[in-house]
Amino acid sequence: MTLRLLTIRNFRCFDRLDVNFHERMTLLSGPNGSGKTSILEAIQVIQMLRSFRTPTIRDLIKNEQAAFSLRATIETTVASEEIHVAYGAHERVVELNGVAQTSRREIRQLFHVLSITEDDMRMVQGFPEIRRLFLDQVSVILHPTYRDLLQRHNQLSKQRASLCMLGKASDDIALWTEQVWGVAQQIRTSRRETAQQIAAIANTLLADVDAHFAALQLSYRVNNTEREAMSVEEWLRTYHARELRMRRGLCGAQFDELDIIVEEHAARRFASRGMQKLLVMVLKLAQVKIAGKTTLLLDDLMADFDDKRLELMLHMLHAVDAQLIVTVPRTADTALHSFAQKLQGSIIAL
Repeated sequence: MTLRLLTIRNFRCFDRLDVNFHERMTLLSGPNGSGKTSILEAIQVIQMLRSFRTPTIRDLIKNEQAAFSLRATIETTVASEEIHVAYGAHERVVELNGVAQTSRREIRQLFHVLSITEDDMRMVQGFPEIRRLFLDQVSVILHPTYRDLLQRHNQLSKQRASLCMLGKASDDIALWTEQVWGVAQQIRTSRRETAQQIAAIANTLLADVDAHFAALQLSYRVNNTEREAMSVEEWLRTYHARELRMRRGLCGAQFDELDIIVEEHAARRFASRGMQKLLVMVLKLAQVKIAGKTTLLLDDLMADFDDKRLELMLHMLHAVDAQLIVTVPRTADTALHSFAQKLQGSIIAL
């Protein structure tokens, strides 16, 4: 799968733009405000119908225009496919080869996109739900039934929490707790397996370019109230009164944590910004290795790397099966510019 052509109409700063992409690497170069990131954003909107920059899709429509339109030509081993997405006050279009799509499943299967932006630093620096979301995204790839399992857990947890919100004891609470715990244990098993696979791939990527790089560890932790040796009855005796006082549920896999550890220290607290960014990159590249052929979007992410880490990063990018689309501030003779030439990729100045 390769993104060959992107056609943009009335999207962000663009009235009209056609972009041809190289199968291995395309470097988008230009000053701030030239629209580099908007091109990456358009690619993600085509695949996911959402943006990494704004939660409001109508914000993507160019000023004073009624709607935007995006078309992508995707080359596979057997054919060329076209995805069309349009959005406006009176227009909602999602089509694959001219056929309206009621879900995005076929598009996701055809065209896998992964973006790495400045906001992804939250994977290391941010709240636990961001790291859980990362694990869940990879677990969906590895375990075909995981998405259904996660939906089941969320439904059960919401039903149980609604009982806690009443602020008084319910005869049904033990039954709902047992159901939440049962599904939560399955989710935890999948998440631990996923974390182990991600860490193994990430460490292989790092070792291939720097044998002395400290091993990365991903440690999955059950939330503080749920010691795994504790029974449901013991947990309810210990914590249910607190739930009723707080009027919220306190059990389930939605409270668990993933610790990212380097040199036996939590990266969130002790790693430098450059190291944190490198960790985000290598974790995302491990996700690409698991997912298979991917269009990988990288938005101005090389600024914090010293020469050694930049070289390490470029070696890892070369090792993954991905079509790289990368933004840089200018067309100067940078390491990225040389890397694009090495891959015989294209360089587009905006």
